[in-house]
Amino acid sequence: DQGRQALLAMLEELEAGRALIERARMEWTAAFDAVRDPIFLHDREFRIVRANRAYAEAAGMDIKDVIGKPYWQVFPKSQGPLAACVRHMEKAEEEEEEVSLETGEIYVSRAFVIRDAHGRYLHSIHILEDVAEKRRAQAALEASERAYRTLAENLPGIVYRVYVRESNRTQFFNRMAEAVTGYTAEELSVGEVCSIDPLIVSEDRPQVIAEVKRAMQEGRPFTVEYRLRAKSGDIRHMLEQGTPVNGPDGQP
Repeated sequence: DQGRQALLAMLEELEAGRALIERARMEWTAAFDAVRDPIFLHDREFRIVRANRAYAEAAGMDIKDVIGKPYWQVFPKSQGPLAACVRHMEKAEEEEEEVSLETGEIYVSRAFVIRDAHGRYLHSIHILEDVAEKRRAQAALEASERAYRTLAENLPGIVYRVYVRESNRTQFFNRMAEAVTGYTAEELSVGEVCSIDPLIVSEDRPQVIAEVKRAMQEGRPFTVEYRLRAKSGDIRHMLEQGTPVNGPDGQP
């Protein structure tokens, strides 16, 4: 009876161990599938040993059908393994490669080596990040910036931006600052509200700075008139308009 009870206890422990392993596997799979980027693991022969749901969806296949196949025959399809993949297996270092598909999708593949406790190679893991939308957004931003600069260059006045949180660093968008003041952008020093205000004549400067600061605090546009002393000593009569732009925290 004692031997029988010991055997039953052993079987119960084994069953409990299996249950824990299965639970851990299910939790790991759930976490793996929760990642939106396609992920897959392959062996030395580049055959897929595991993949997440996002990878199967990108390949347009059932998850069971991708296992065991060379990944380059599944997704992303090519004539052979990615060059960065071959390099990372040779050097055992992280490698990165950009992959462009005929559909217009652009992925950045990052490959890592997985080793056992003794440092021996087990598998390689690839994480594919879809960067097409990011690239399109960046291209649109750059195009918008170019258009804005083109417009600014053709305006008959000084166009600039002040980075309040960077000690009032001033970025000029056209060459009118030098034409009006006689100073290059590098020669202008940082003022209380921008790089222009040190040139404002002393009688006008306090009122201008006060109005700009009030507008920033109240989050409203401002219009100020003042006299500016150019490098030549000439006095320029200026009309300036500006609008504060707040960050996510609601502050300029």
